[in-house]
Amino acid sequence: MAVTILGASLLAQYGPDPLVTPYAVVGLVVLLLLFNLLLMGETHQSRSTTRIRISRPRVPRAIRPDFRFAVLGVMAAWSVLGVYLSLFPAFAGQSTGIHSLVFGGAVVAAMASAGALSQALGARLDARPAAIVGDFGTATALVVSVLALRSGHAVLVAAAAVFMGLSFGLAFGGSLRHLGRVVPADHRGEVMSAYYLLAYGAMAVPTILAGWAATQWSLSTIFPWFTGAVALACVLAGSLGLAAARGSATGSVTG
Repeated sequence: MAVTILGASLLAQYGPDPLVTPYAVVGLVVLLLLFNLLLMGETHQSRSTTRIRISRPRVPRAIRPDFRFAVLGVMAAWSVLGVYLSLFPAFAGQSTGIHSLVFGGAVVAAMASAGALSQALGARLDARPAAIVGDFGTATALVVSVLALRSGHAVLVAAAAVFMGLSFGLAFGGSLRHLGRVVPADHRGEVMSAYYLLAYGAMAVPTILAGWAATQWSLSTIFPWFTGAVALACVLAGSLGLAAARGSATGSVTG
């Protein structure tokens, strides 16, 4: 994600036909990936005689508290990601006075790179505590982002983006790992379908609403309201995780 965002911004800034060239390059990359996929050998040689059955998204009652904690955290995190990928580059350039596509792309690429690093390092931590820290960290990073944008300093905006990426990576990676640990094997497809349905919806719907709001009011007007709403969702997700952790600890002591 970081490489593509930065590469697309460079092509749009310095390449020919900025509304065509980045899409053409990405399309070429997709075709190359498809070609390599066709060349890959099939690893499953045996054919199952079991009839394929498509199951609707569903969450077993036993893991619903864990599901609510994990999915609320990822919905909040992906809401942030959606707006960071759409509106934040323009707002960063507007607030700092640096009207360069490369600057906006570099800020978002820094966030994505920090998110990748955070997930790589966070995989060594226990999933639920990592997700809780990520949830509260993302809420804090949202507030820091608003303050950084209001300052108008490019360095502070970039630093806030890195902080956001580190928190986002822990929230997303920890939530996903925690859910994967508690999902029953015979319900994995149903649960993960529900998980990603809500996650992608959380990325799409707030982004569309924020984009519409940006056409009615200024970015500086709507951004604090959006960040406040998502920050509350992050705090709620972290609070659910803390409550579940205390419940588990109490049950262990009682047992």
